[in-house]
Amino acid sequence: ATDSVRIASLLATEQLDVAVVSRVEAALMLAGTGVYRAVGPVQLRAISSLGEHVLVTVERFAARHAYLIAAAVEHLRAGLPIDSANASAHPLPVPNHPGAALFYNGNPLPD
Repeated sequence: ATDSVRIASLLATEQLDVAVVSRVEAALMLAGTGVYRAVGPVQLRAISSLGEHVLVTVERFAARHAYLIAAAVEHLRAGLPIDSANASAHPLPVPNHPGAALFYNGNPLPD
């Protein structure tokens, strides 16, 4: 997608499963405010914090898939060009996806 409004639209209409957006964009998409008013609220869920950005999905995304993506991000985190130190002091602007939460809480892979 070429811009964040298009990304929000694709997520809301089930044409896109995951996206990387800024923390500010994620909060606005979730609320359906600002430039996202035309799209309306998008039920975003966080898979992983990526510094000033968030890897997001939507509620309907399979828990197993969110778990596996969260595990992959954490496995590769040391090699990712992100600065997590500053962002980790601030809570994520969207709720965690249940599958990602299972991974981060040390639970087994869901079915």
